Parts: sequence; structure tokens; C-alpha cells
Amino acid sequence: MDSFDRHIHDQLLHFMKSEPFLHFFQEDLTKKNEDWCPFSHEFGAPDFLVCYRSHSGIETLQNMLEKYRLCNQMLNSNRYYLDSYTNVVTTLQYPETIKSYDDFAQSLKNLAYVIAILDKNVQEKLQNLTCLECIRLDESLVDYQNHCKYSSIIMAVSAVEYRLHKMIKNIDEERYETQFGDATFGQIIKQFTDEGKSKEIKELLDPTHLPLIQLLNKYRILSAHPKSVDIPDVITDSIVSLSFAFLTDPKHSPFTQDELQCDSPRAEKNNSSTKE
Repeated sequence: MDSFDRHIHDQLLHFMKSEPFLHFFQEDLTKKNEDWCPFSHEFGAPDFLVCYRSHSGIETLQNMLEKYRLCNQMLNSNRYYLDSYTNVVTTLQYPETIKSYDDFAQSLKNLAYVIAILDKNVQEKLQNLTCLECIRLDESLVDYQNHCKYSSIIMAVSAVEYRLHKMIKNIDEERYETQFGDATFGQIIKQFTDEGKSKEIKELLDPTHLPLIQLLNKYRILSAHPKSVDIPDVITDSIVSLSFAFLTDPKHSPFTQDELQCDSPRAEKNNSSTKE
């Protein structure tokens, strides 16, 4: 992948907040694919198989499609459509299954149809997140894909901690700066659990999410602790998924429309090209 594609891959949530993935899929990832080198070879021949597996455009496409699948998994997209998407992506991973260019082109059309449906869920969920929250979650997913489970948990939960601070700050900014500006995640959680604490703050949080928040804090501490603590992969999956579930719940989005505005990384690229 070139530097811009790597940027999109590593910040795909942030990118999709302002632009549906389908646009990038059709306008960048698969543009003029009929001219790609593998399709100049005889289908099924050794040189076709080698070229297909090593072609930079196909490699970038497959990496992006896998990242999009992971984002949809964490955003709890419809599993039937996600399964259909995964099945098509799998066929593109094996050039032996591609008997003609028409086979490849039809797979792209099938993907575009499913992506258009999945994008609706992605766009709806990401509208509840700020750019900073998307970036934190993006970093968590980069760590997740690289099997860095401790840092993946820390980055995902840090986005939740940021959200809780913002929710409290919106009630009374001056009081927040005095009492909670330097509070730890655990101290913030106590505002929602301890008797005698502000009822106004407690009402900010859906009671069904309280056990979730406490669990996130527990594994954030375990992940950052210098002692040797093994966290199973299935726990990492759960903690990152729960962080997404809390942050994308519209009941817990305390931001104004101005705070939720986001510029597309594509716009950044276009602005850069104009300056050159």
C-alpha cells in the first residue's frame, strides 16, 4: 500500500465517519481494474496465479476489505449481510477460483451491493463519535489486527473514559474542572455507583451499561499493569466490542453537531494536491 492507502487503512473508522466505504471501494480501490497486470495473463496459468498474489492493487484491495469486515464486526452490523460479504471476499483471496475477468468483475459487483447495505449501519453508528474517538478506536483496531491485545484494550477503553469525562463536563464545566478534571477512570466511575454522589451525574448513564463500564476499567488496569497478567484473546474481543457498543449508543453521545463534524481524509489529500 502507498502512504495514503495505509493512512486510510489505519484510520478507516475516521475516514468512514465522513465518507461511505462504497465510494472509496469504487473510486479508488477498484478503479480501472480491468487494466491490472494479472488479467493480461491466461487465467489459471502459473504466471496469472503469481501475478495475482503479488499485485499491489489486489493486495491493497484485500487488506482494505479485511479491515472493513473488522470494523463492521465491532460495529455489530447485520450478521447475515456480513457473512455474505465475507463469503465474496474469501473467493477473491484465491485466484484459483477466478476463471475469467467476468468472474472477478461479478464478485466486485456483489461486494458493492452488500457494502451499500453495510455502510448504512456504519454511517449511523459513527455519527455518534467525534474524530478523536474514531482515531482512538482506529488505533485500537490496528493493535488488534497486530495481535497487540494489551494496547488494543487500553486504546478502546481510553475512548470510553474520554466519553464519560465529556458527559460530566457538559453538566457544569466549571465544576468539572475543579472536581473531575484530573480524575482517574475509576474515580469517574464512582460518581455513577457510590451512594451520596450527584444524582444529576448518575442519571447520565443507562443503568444497564454500569456493569459494562466497571468491566472495561478492570481490564484496562490489568492491561496497563506491569505485572505479568495473561488476557485471553476472547476477552480482548469482548472488551473492544463492548467499548464500541457503549460509544455508538446514541443515548450516551453528549456532543453538539459542530463537535461531531468531520473532514474526510480524501479532502486532506485533495487539498494537499492543490497546494502542490
